[in-house]
Amino acid sequence: MGVPVIDTGPMTIEDFYAFTDTRPDEEKWELIDGEPVLRSAPTTEPMGRDCDDVIVAFEVLSPSTKDRDLRWKRSVYAELPPLTHYVVVAQDTVEVVVFDRAGNFAGERLTSLEAELALPSLDVVLPLSEIYRDAGIGNR
Repeated sequence: MGVPVIDTGPMTIEDFYAFTDTRPDEEKWELIDGEPVLRSAPTTEPMGRDCDDVIVAFEVLSPSTKDRDLRWKRSVYAELPPLTHYVVVAQDTVEVVVFDRAGNFAGERLTSLEAELALPSLDVVLPLSEIYRDAGIGNR
């Protein structure tokens, strides 16, 4: 029988769709750098497979995937023409990083409950105190 050859190259989008078609409906997967990754908290509302008309994307960092997520998602989101802001929210401390298209997705770090997250594309200003209202986290 021999040792099978394992394809360790990145998964294509077609391979990914073929893979997810074999998985149970309650599992939600993402393709990250060519690798399928099971999402830890599936949404309760179906959105389809693709979404390319996002204006603002929020990401609550998972401790187990935060390094990988920050590396690839910022660059992927920057390629979506309608996206104006990518907002990253820490779970364990008051820290929100806002990547803004107008600022070339360089990132602005907000670390105070008194700070405000401005999203002009939505005509919204959101105080960090609201983002962290029930999180049990105070200022650093």
